[in-house]
Amino acid sequence: PRSDPFGPQPGTTKPKTSTIASGALSGRTAYAADEPIGHMWVNGPRTQVIIAGDPTMDELAKILASLR
Repeated sequence: PRSDPFGPQPGTTKPKTSTIASGALSGRTAYAADEPIGHMWVNGPRTQVIIAGDPTMDELAKILASLR
């Protein structure tokens, strides 16, 4: 996968992965990290999609799955 868009932080763990269940990115692997802020990224057919912010990781995953 492309690297973490916010860069690895000292002492952080390996990003978590999940598979996008629906939407334009269905079947693709999403990567999630908690630091420096909660964020997820997924490689699309021609681009990388990054979402970040205050939502929980589950909510961020739902946002990725809702993309059309």
